[in-house]
Amino acid sequence: MAVGRELAPGTVIGGVSVIGLAGRGGMGSVYRAQHLALDRTVAIKVMNADVADDPEFLARFRREARLAAALDHPHVVPIMHAGEEGGRVYLTMKFVDGTDLSKVIREGSVEPAEAVEIVHQVAGALDAAHARGLVHRDVKPANILVSGSRGRPHSYLTDFGITKEVSDNGLTAAGMTIGTVDYMSPEQINGDPVDGRSDQYALACVLFQLLTGRVPFAADRQVARISGHLYSPPPDLRTIRPQLPGELAHVVAKGLAKQPDQRFGSCTALAEAARAALVYGGSVHSPVPFVGADATHGPGGSTTKSAPRPGGPSRRVLLGAGAGAAALAAGAIGWYLIPRDDEPAGTGPSPGVVGELKAGAISVGPNPRGLAGGDGALWTANYDDGTVSRIDLANRTVRSIKVNGGPGSLHFGQGKTWVWNYTSSFTPVDAATGEVGELIRLDHAISRSAAGTDFLWYVVPSEQAVGRIDMRSGENIPGLIKVGSRPDGIAASGGKVYVVCVGDRALVTLDEATGQPAGERVDLPAGIVEVVAAFGRVFVGGNGLAQVRGSKVTAADLENNVRGSAALGNDGVWIHDGSGGTITKYDFDLNAPLGASIAGVPPRLVDFLVFSGSLWLLDGDNSQVHEIRIL
Repeated sequence: MAVGRELAPGTVIGGVSVIGLAGRGGMGSVYRAQHLALDRTVAIKVMNADVADDPEFLARFRREARLAAALDHPHVVPIMHAGEEGGRVYLTMKFVDGTDLSKVIREGSVEPAEAVEIVHQVAGALDAAHARGLVHRDVKPANILVSGSRGRPHSYLTDFGITKEVSDNGLTAAGMTIGTVDYMSPEQINGDPVDGRSDQYALACVLFQLLTGRVPFAADRQVARISGHLYSPPPDLRTIRPQLPGELAHVVAKGLAKQPDQRFGSCTALAEAARAALVYGGSVHSPVPFVGADATHGPGGSTTKSAPRPGGPSRRVLLGAGAGAAALAAGAIGWYLIPRDDEPAGTGPSPGVVGELKAGAISVGPNPRGLAGGDGALWTANYDDGTVSRIDLANRTVRSIKVNGGPGSLHFGQGKTWVWNYTSSFTPVDAATGEVGELIRLDHAISRSAAGTDFLWYVVPSEQAVGRIDMRSGENIPGLIKVGSRPDGIAASGGKVYVVCVGDRALVTLDEATGQPAGERVDLPAGIVEVVAAFGRVFVGGNGLAQVRGSKVTAADLENNVRGSAALGNDGVWIHDGSGGTITKYDFDLNAPLGASIAGVPPRLVDFLVFSGSLWLLDGDNSQVHEIRIL
């Protein structure tokens, strides 16, 4: 029979001497103690007497040591020893010199960036558990320990004592009550089978509470809280904390979806989407609308910013205007129209058909965000399930490859596809074998990236600088390169790197090999935020499309009210009109369209590029890739 009284200071159990009580939980008490052999401070968890006498819970407690010890992860509390002595069942673990997250929340509001960082760390621990077929089932602030200083937290997920193996069907009625109601998923409340998505739901509840100071379905009566989880839509974060970005509210709401298959593909995907919402104010890979117009119009609205196109045989420039208050609410910059120079307009469109939309779209992973081409294959970044799709153009077969994090953009270089995971990390994937390389984490939040010949470049807005990764070795080159005020769009081609510094209204050019300035800065019209480069040409975008030749910026003669984006080919620019569902080829030398527009194009393209003799269109709404054969 287990002993039930509280341990007094100086009590020796399991080779440790108790210093004092650190906290109490539902299954036992945790003490601060001194390890006698190692002469270090540790924590020892001793089960309550009633629980220790219950064979089922005793088996779970004994299993906690094996489960947690098997999770070799920096955000899981390391287990040192487990055993039974003097009628007491105990678990010895690392002592975390900090506090649990519930106390942090009670002390006051948590800054959004810190909240997201804590959740990101816990998400990694949960995904590590899920990869081993384990579900925590009781993710809540009291089971998250936080050490470190404010602004630089280090979090630990603890209390794996009720962890359930996915294959374990032994829990019935008892399994229904395991967990804490304020953080329980609908499927867990109903006693249905649970997997890692149930933990993700609980983690979304924790994120909601960190951001607002309250749980999503707060109520005095437990039955009301349960009803909220089962039937009520999650409250909007902004009704409690109006200054939070709208996209962040959408991220949390998706994590709190009633149906598991409507949530993110992993806990890390949830956390990285939240981080992206804070850094960028929304999805950085959504297409940006533009309106072609003359220079007599005033300033327009804007939409969310898109990452520059990755390396490869073509580039896309995104242009914006006229979206009004809705776009501004999405956190975008107001753009001005690109003024025309004094060049005469072209001679008009050339006759003929320039491309043919082929039947038979290619299906890829859910919610694709980016498209790249290289070595005879197309690649898409599929955000929701954390995969990339490789499309073999020889036979149009699709291979799905699981990668780390939440893939949002793609680059191709040095025989690898480089996946930007919506945060300050990249995952290299071998283009030939599909082998996933080690995650490359950066020290700063980044906003844009582009691939050159040997280096993968990225923008660090907080430092007004750019950095680079050697794609041959995978090394993140030490030291950032200052470029100017508010760096935004970036492109790399022909041994040069081009950066739009919005604050300076200038285009900066660097030598890719040395990182040193290569040529004079080019003055840009107000509102330019994008740059793309390919086939020896450089284009910039804002309200309209313009080519940079030396120090001269020449705008395209686009029709009013055309909304879309543009991709570069070797003999022209392909302009997607989102409002009309067409694509038109444009000749900058003539300053006029070429041939007839191609109809039947999806109105909302996430991305598109010219590759292997065709124009490839990424349809985000239907998770498909369409081909236009260039004639």
